[in-house]
Amino acid sequence: MVRFKSRVVTEGNIADNSVTAAKILDGTITNAKMDVDEGHNIDVKRKAANEAVNNSTAMQNDNDLVSASLAASTVWVVDLIIVATNAGGVTGDANFDFTIPTGATLYVGGTYLDTADALAVPTSVGNQNTIGVGMTSVDRVFRIAGWIEISTTAGTCQLRWAQNVATVGDLTFRKNSSMLLRRVA
Repeated sequence: MVRFKSRVVTEGNIADNSVTAAKILDGTITNAKMDVDEGHNIDVKRKAANEAVNNSTAMQNDNDLVSASLAASTVWVVDLIIVATNAGGVTGDANFDFTIPTGATLYVGGTYLDTADALAVPTSVGNQNTIGVGMTSVDRVFRIAGWIEISTTAGTCQLRWAQNVATVGDLTFRKNSSMLLRRVA
């Protein structure tokens, strides 16, 4: 969520998210893409509600954490912060991946924010390579950071996830988990 506290809209079109120099009367913009920071784009997504899977290893698209279209021949920094729990405990754990445009490359790394454990994350991840995360029945916070190099095909960055082992007990990604993409080239 981006909060503006000003009095007048001076330039841009809020309806199509192309605001370039706006001042908004005590307004709030959620899940918006805006031209800021010397013409670079920022795309922020957050989970509007808890989302759960139960007894399933089938990767599913996250309901909220999907980007707007990423332009061809661009580079984006990605910062994913997830709060999650698995009622099935350590048996279920979690897997996730990203669907990215054809020809794009994703480089990521990460840590749990509540422990010193590093995630088992490859340095370079192509399209839909699974990343495993150890889970417990207590909320865990993990952060994945890296960048996406988009080739000649534009498209979206979609987070997908599931249980690592099908377990009767909800794997839940919590409300307000977020994904930030910032164009750097």
